[in-house]
Amino acid sequence: MTECIDASIIIKWFHKGEAFDAESHILLDNIIELEHDFVVNEWVLLELVRALVKAGYPKQKVNNAFDEIFEMMNIGALRKIPVLDVLHMAKSLELNYSLYAADAVHIATAIHTNASILWTEDHHMQKESLKELFKNHLIEVRSLRGISKIESFHDM
Repeated sequence: MTECIDASIIIKWFHKGEAFDAESHILLDNIIELEHDFVVNEWVLLELVRALVKAGYPKQKVNNAFDEIFEMMNIGALRKIPVLDVLHMAKSLELNYSLYAADAVHIATAIHTNASILWTEDHHMQKESLKELFKNHLIEVRSLRGISKIESFHDM
């Protein structure tokens, strides 16, 4: 099973004190244990940097966070999808659904990889206009709400 993760989830691994902080680490544990095929678009790296800089994190912590996610991609814990692979699809999604570029890239990545789940805490992914798109591509949009233990992780 392929599961796509957007930047709103990854940011929680480093930006402490946010809602669903603990739940985000349960998902991270599953990724580290190589439970399933977890995919991300390489764009998450830049979104992570922006979020941490905006929150006032020191440059060294931002660099460390970037390096950790980059390494997870290099070792295969997170399968990296290049922006170029989904560029045209993302453009179409932006035009047809009036999306932000980053949201379009993550949705295009989920579609491109035939992901069955898109993990996100981004409220833009819950737009009514996207429900049919997700249904047509058999993508279930999940939030971190309700994740309480690793054993029941995929039973949600």
